Amino acid sequence: MTHSTPRRLARRPLRGLGAAILVAVLVAFTAGLARADGDPASDVLSSQALFVPQDGGLSATQQAQLGALVAAARADGYDLRVAVIARSADLGLVTALWRQPANYARFLGQEIALIAHGPLLVIMPNGYGYIPTPGARAASSALDGLAAPGPALGAGAIAAVRR
Repeated sequence: MTHSTPRRLARRPLRGLGAAILVAVLVAFTAGLARADGDPASDVLSSQALFVPQDGGLSATQQAQLGALVAAARADGYDLRVAVIARSADLGLVTALWRQPANYARFLGQEIALIAHGPLLVIMPNGYGYIPTPGARAASSALDGLAAPGPALGAGAIAAVRR
């Protein structure tokens, strides 16, 4: 009996370490689930002002120009966030909102509302969605009459941000 006591004491730190590792793994796993909501644009726009999918069809020049326009708007105090959605897969798990830029803009605006407080512009091939801030309501009329970009998403996004 006296020989088993040191073994029991030696196992206790290992059990504690095993429990700590298990807790750390569970926390890491559930934190990943909380961030992975299935909507790529909301994940990006929570920390950046521009979401452009890798295969969005924008040239490097268009991406740079669009990024510069958004940065200039933000430098002027216009806290604009822009999401370019080229195809349904860019919506992640919310593909039901494909070809519904206004509805997707409302959805996306709610997703990032706790982090982003400025206006939000969504560009899809069939049109634009815009969620203004109270001080930017007049800007939504600037998009009226702007032709849907079709496959020319880069040019459409640049024109919309300029307006």
